[in-house]
Amino acid sequence: CVRLLLAAALFLVVIIVKDYRSLLAVLRDGRSLLRIAGFGILGVLLTQVSYLSAIAYTNAGIGTVLERLGLIVIMFWTCFQMWRAPRLREMAGLVLALAGTVLIATKGQLGSLQIPPEGLFFGIVSAFALAFYTLMPVKPLKKWGPIIVTGLAMLMGGIVATVMFRPWTLGVQITPEISFAMLGMVIVGTLGAYVFYLQGVTDAGPVRASLIGCMEPVSALVISALWLG
Repeated sequence: CVRLLLAAALFLVVIIVKDYRSLLAVLRDGRSLLRIAGFGILGVLLTQVSYLSAIAYTNAGIGTVLERLGLIVIMFWTCFQMWRAPRLREMAGLVLALAGTVLIATKGQLGSLQIPPEGLFFGIVSAFALAFYTLMPVKPLKKWGPIIVTGLAMLMGGIVATVMFRPWTLGVQITPEISFAMLGMVIVGTLGAYVFYLQGVTDAGPVRASLIGCMEPVSALVISALWLG
């Protein structure tokens, strides 16, 4: 809740300073607002909740790999829209992705699950959320750009999250370390990551942007190993 609302506030400050006329225009465009609202709830909010839950039950590397299974959903949806069957290399990628997920979930012992079932569940949910997140905002992004679309989507998702989870009722002790970590998540992991990724979706299309984003599990594993030991 706090992450989304703080990031949305930063986005909106940039929008108001840079291009407030476009913000007023999108607020008068009911169809775009409806698409952005769907993106904010099914894409931004659901991605945040499911992805962070998957990490909480497993770790950053496994959670990120499971989330990236959303590529499979994106591939099939794109093939459906283009009325074509997946190509041989796409099917090979699908088989490798599923095999990798099975190995992660079982650690090679195929008869048993080696990660918490909750972690696998939230990982699969985050994969579908990633597909929503990548596919839903394509038209608004082309019309309004990533900053306005992302800012409004985070504001809508943050409001819904706040109503659902009521963060003021949680007994969280705010320390300087927690504040610093939250600030990093908002500025680097939210503001920066979302703008660059959605700009990539606009420039390269959803499939290519998602494929390039597959470097994320590698960076998550390397950084978590080096930083967290």
